[in-house]
Amino acid sequence: MKLTHIEEQLQRIERAALLGAKTVYTMDEAAVFLGLSKSYIYELVSRKDIPYCKADHGGRITYFNRSDLEAWATSHRVASNAEVSQQAVAHVVAAPRTGRKGARK
Repeated sequence: MKLTHIEEQLQRIERAALLGAKTVYTMDEAAVFLGLSKSYIYELVSRKDIPYCKADHGGRITYFNRSDLEAWATSHRVASNAEVSQQAVAHVVAAPRTGRKGARK
């Protein structure tokens, strides 16, 4: 029993190492790389919400560039609370003080 568990872990490590060495992924590999289900990747492709490539030979196989996937995965960055606070302070400090109703001159 223990040996099987160790073998499974070694296979996962081997797959991760091979995936890290590649620059072009298949649908299955892209799903593993992004940590998403294969069906969700299909949905993203059908909606053209994720960048992908089709091979010339009939266009049946979908490929993904790792750099495109990395850019896509990090393209909707959400600012931290500290960043939002800094932006708010910068906005208030930079805002003109004249012409506002009730503002002191």
